[in-house]
Amino acid sequence: MEPGSTDRPQAARQLSNLESLVNKYRHLQTVQSGLLRLSEMAKTTNNLDAFFAALEIALKSLFVSDNFHIALIDEDSELVMAYCHNPQESVVVDVVEQEEQHSWRQSLTGIVVQSGELLHCDAAQRLALTQAGKLSQYQSMCTDWLGVPIHVGDKVLGAIALQSYEQEVFFDEADGQLLKVIAGFIAQAMHRISSQREVVSDSGHQSAALHDENQQLKQQLTERDRLLKIHSALLNIAQSSSYQAGDKAFYRKIHTEIERVLCAKKMTIAALTKDRKSLNFPYVFDGEVITREKTLLQDDLVKLTIDTGAPIMVRQGIVHSLSSADDVIVQPLKLKLKQYPIAFLATPLVVKDKIVGVLTLEDTHQQNAYEEGDLKLIRFIAKHVAVTIERFNQLTNINASRDELEKRVEQRTKALEATNVSLRKQIEERGKAEEQLYHDAHHDALTKLPNRALFSDRLDYALKHVKRHPQHNFAVLFIDLDRFKVINDTLGHHMGDLFLMEIANRLQECVREHDVLARLGGDEFVVLLSAFNHQEDVEDVCTRIIDKITVPYELEGQTLHSGASIGIAMCTPEYQDSNAVLRDADTAMYQAKSLGKGRYMFFDESMREQLVASLNLEQELRDAVAENQFELHFQKINALNTGQTIGFEAFLRWQHPTKGVLTPSSFLFMAEELGLVQEIEQWVIEHVCDQLNLWHEQKEFKDTFISINLSPQQLTKAGQTAKLIKKVKSLTKHHDRLILEFNESAFIEQEDAALKSLRQLRNFGVKLALDDYGKGVSSFNFIHNYPFEFIKLDRSFTRSLMHNEKNLPLIKALNELGNQYGYRIVAEGIESQALYEKLVAAGCEFGQGFHLHRPQNIAYNSAPLFSDLKKQA
Repeated sequence: MEPGSTDRPQAARQLSNLESLVNKYRHLQTVQSGLLRLSEMAKTTNNLDAFFAALEIALKSLFVSDNFHIALIDEDSELVMAYCHNPQESVVVDVVEQEEQHSWRQSLTGIVVQSGELLHCDAAQRLALTQAGKLSQYQSMCTDWLGVPIHVGDKVLGAIALQSYEQEVFFDEADGQLLKVIAGFIAQAMHRISSQREVVSDSGHQSAALHDENQQLKQQLTERDRLLKIHSALLNIAQSSSYQAGDKAFYRKIHTEIERVLCAKKMTIAALTKDRKSLNFPYVFDGEVITREKTLLQDDLVKLTIDTGAPIMVRQGIVHSLSSADDVIVQPLKLKLKQYPIAFLATPLVVKDKIVGVLTLEDTHQQNAYEEGDLKLIRFIAKHVAVTIERFNQLTNINASRDELEKRVEQRTKALEATNVSLRKQIEERGKAEEQLYHDAHHDALTKLPNRALFSDRLDYALKHVKRHPQHNFAVLFIDLDRFKVINDTLGHHMGDLFLMEIANRLQECVREHDVLARLGGDEFVVLLSAFNHQEDVEDVCTRIIDKITVPYELEGQTLHSGASIGIAMCTPEYQDSNAVLRDADTAMYQAKSLGKGRYMFFDESMREQLVASLNLEQELRDAVAENQFELHFQKINALNTGQTIGFEAFLRWQHPTKGVLTPSSFLFMAEELGLVQEIEQWVIEHVCDQLNLWHEQKEFKDTFISINLSPQQLTKAGQTAKLIKKVKSLTKHHDRLILEFNESAFIEQEDAALKSLRQLRNFGVKLALDDYGKGVSSFNFIHNYPFEFIKLDRSFTRSLMHNEKNLPLIKALNELGNQYGYRIVAEGIESQALYEKLVAAGCEFGQGFHLHRPQNIAYNSAPLFSDLKKQA
């Protein structure tokens, strides 16, 4: 698959959406242009018929259908057809003007005139009106009908109606609103012509009324012009999302359009950051465009606008804001500002019901620069501005994707042109293509080495050859790399791929040309060795491979280290197929890996027996989990100076049906491979919590702690810590007496996740202990950065005191640091009086071990376990 091929459908859809937006803007421009022409004609026409004829031309570009008629109320209060353009149906005129059986009031046009409201109905709705007796029946072919009243003030003069005769062409809500505007133009033209006539006939008598009406008309025209100006500004704002001149020009364009309808001498667009604690300023204008740095959100008018969640106007220390019911709320400004604005108007910018920023306008000279009515206007404008800004950002991303797509299309086009040129050699190239397909099907795409299919084919051939020629030698080397998963997960797949390619190059240097080197997948490589005389020859190859892979890798500025474990299976006539050889080589590899990595092992029958034993252990362990074959043994943790028991550590034991009691070292590795560790730990947690609840009822054990060891997964697996807390909370109220132990392996690879989980557990109230300290890395970082209350010295570290007293000062230092950082030292593995005395002398406060007490199952005999506790009580 070509790089980025999955992005092409998405880029194509985005390009299609962009084209749809452009078509939409073009339609809006057509509507705006048509309305402006009709508005000018309505202001200047002296002939109604000429106006209607011009209206017929305009409607063709404004609606999906240009079939329409205009009916007016005459002096006798009858409805007459003033103008009709309907080539489809002449019966419209008869229906409107009928006077015999049914009055005009039972026509659709009559219903609009009587109700003074918009009417939109299809054929089914028209039939329902007929059956209800509200509409006279006639055989009309129209599929959709839309009509609005023509009125001046509260007086209805008539109606204008549109008809559609196409099955899939219908009018929508926007058509209804547009038709209302056109009806207003008709009323304006009629009123103008009527006024002229009345002036001519009786100018003296009607001059005062005409003057008032003219003033009202001028006011309406002024308001209409203002609305058209707002509509034009909003349309230009919407169109500016496709502006190509850069961010500054884009925002300056928005500013220019807002200035057409509101005072905007100073204007700011502030955008909330993702954390909603700071503000970015994509646009600030104060006489000129200025740059303003990102600032923290503070108590000012911008934050007041965000907190209010609605438009606000500040004037003379008074805040005017819109309520959810569009009422204006007036209250004093309580903010303490260095300088109060003369006139200030602002509104939140909202995208998908979420405030993303603020638009502010300010006038530094006129107190009355803004009115309360401007609150609704700026909110209306802000909706378009917010959507436009969001669309601009999207289009910016789309343009970048489109440019990348065009670049790729251009590259692809050139490739196709080159392919077309090579079509003349199609017959010759077909053979090469088939060879390449065969090669691809039998080779690894990354390393170009043979893959499993080709290797199995060669191995099967070698087995057949061995059966015919037993004296010939073949061997399979199964190679597994160390630390590949860590490299791949930590540094990314790209670095992992580079690492595998370098491994392939090094392995090729270690084998001969007639040997077969293949990659099975992941970090597994295999080699088919042939034509060797002695087993030592195979060992030499394995040694070269291990030495070669151990050399550090320098990849893109990173120094990487790895190693290899190799399993070897000698190809003998007893093998029937390649799968069996690979299985045994794999088994030998795992055996080599279990013995410490960086080595090779030859397969023998004992390994097969171990494999069978491993499979048996797997099934037995599954049965043990299902049948609860586990039990807990408790070992005392004592204060070394006084001998007082402060708590116990609970050790897991498996009561095997045939093998007796088994410690975790004999089965826990298998539980980890099978993913059963957490299920077993759930059992431990449940039983320890039950024991805490039981002891809480007994006075002498009420303050006793119980400590358990948990796996790193409880800290590093997503969501597991929250589940652990929920589990403990559901089992006991005494979790403050539960100690959870984790060893250093939990923090090495996922330190941040582990630290976060430990803090969650500490906040929950359980005690935390660092187990096996002194065994591994033993960084002091774990002591002062992690919330441990106990540091448990590993038994190997404790025992070393018997023959190496250099560690005694370290224990003293740890103890002194514990007083500073709030942790206590617990020594494990105290198995002699001499060791006990050394630890006491070093200042170690607590300890446990066979010398003090051996772990016991309290289910059988709890008296020895608690005898000293009763004395203490």
